[in-house]
Amino acid sequence: MSKIVTLEGYDYISKLFSDLKKEKIHWVEEKRIAAEQGDRSENAEYQGAKENIRNIDKQLYKLKWIIENTKAVNTSKRTVTDIILFGSTIKVLKTDSRGEEELCLKIVGTHELVYTQKITDCLCISNISPLGKLIMRKEVGDEVDFRDITYEVLEIL
Repeated sequence: MSKIVTLEGYDYISKLFSDLKKEKIHWVEEKRIAAEQGDRSENAEYQGAKENIRNIDKQLYKLKWIIENTKAVNTSKRTVTDIILFGSTIKVLKTDSRGEEELCLKIVGTHELVYTQKITDCLCISNISPLGKLIMRKEVGDEVDFRDITYEVLEIL
């Protein structure tokens, strides 16, 4: 399994982790205030705060794992720009039975996929996904066939 992420993805995940830690402090205080209201089993505010804390803890656990177990790759200083590599943003022409469509794709790490999608206008695909593996190391003008769809590389941004 790939354990690399783009620097942009890593920075976003780190900021999200920090923001969630602050949000957790808020909900812990809300839970404390609600607990002072009396019967906790019938206290909706207490139960809601408790549920929010539980959800935040799950997210924090996942984000902490990514932060501690992946390597951030700075792709902005890359000198090779004529082939598709990890972190590349590309424009492709997708051709299938329904017609043609221009797409913008960004090649990112598996562990950042969901998070990086939130900070880019391009469709993020994992470098180890079937399409990601096929399109890596291609150049402008190259075509890749994947599941009855042809992707022609138009531009490497």
